[in-house]
Amino acid sequence: SKYHCLVIQNNRQKAKRAILYFFGGGMMLGSDKGDVSVVGKLAKETGCDVWFSYYLLCTDYCITESYNMAFECYRQMIERYGAGNWSFFLTQTAAAMKCALPPAVSVP
Repeated sequence: SKYHCLVIQNNRQKAKRAILYFFGGGMMLGSDKGDVSVVGKLAKETGCDVWFSYYLLCTDYCITESYNMAFECYRQMIERYGAGNWSFFLTQTAAAMKCALPPAVSVP
């Protein structure tokens, strides 16, 4: 895939559930070093795998590319964990990213 998503796991095996993490920044600013520590803490405290999507910034790409990237992470998570075994963690305007995603994705 042309998109990047960091997956944080507590141990070497896939967890039963996952969290899709979107950082804030209004799709104009990238993540900062604090986001990675938050993601690590979130994985440790929840026992879930945490998917940290490095979505494309609107300063460099069309917003539809950012949405396509988020959708691809979402689709892969559902394929890997099942439709009911994941949730979102959103910060600030990253909530807009969730609004662009459908409530369910059909996975072949």
